[in-house]
Amino acid sequence: MQFPTDAKIEAHMLAGWKEYWPVLITLIFTCLGWFALSRNDGYFVQEIGAIGVVIFLPLFKMHKNIWFYVAAFFLGGAEEIWPKGAQWLTAFMGFEKENAWTASTVIIPFQGAAVSFGLALLLYLCVFRSRVSAALLLKIPICMLFFLAAVAPVIFFLWLLIGLTGMLGPL
Repeated sequence: MQFPTDAKIEAHMLAGWKEYWPVLITLIFTCLGWFALSRNDGYFVQEIGAIGVVIFLPLFKMHKNIWFYVAAFFLGGAEEIWPKGAQWLTAFMGFEKENAWTASTVIIPFQGAAVSFGLALLLYLCVFRSRVSAALLLKIPICMLFFLAAVAPVIFFLWLLIGLTGMLGPL
């Protein structure tokens, strides 16, 4: 068996980086969230989200869609879009006795998936009915659910990074 040369390994690594760089950066932010948290609340939700990001974003070809990341950024910043639904969801999943941090790591991804489904349905019915497949109505919420589950605890860091780079204007 012949082992690959350094040039072949480097070429494969470069091709992998060029194709999947958004997924890798998402995983880096997820790891930063693990390091920043001082307790174990929400680690399981983040791990499931990271696995879903690695599987579903490239599978549905959403990993290079800038509008997906913009929508996730704003949906992740919204604390409670539907307060009654958030209370029902935490009671249904057994998190009503847990602290607010654990409940928010579960609530934000589900609310983001529900809102993204509603917006995708609205756009599909009003604008894109003849141009895109209805399967997109399932792909967007699934990807949003896993992406927000992976990065919900570090949304604050994303907002801070944008503020420090000056994209929001002078602080």
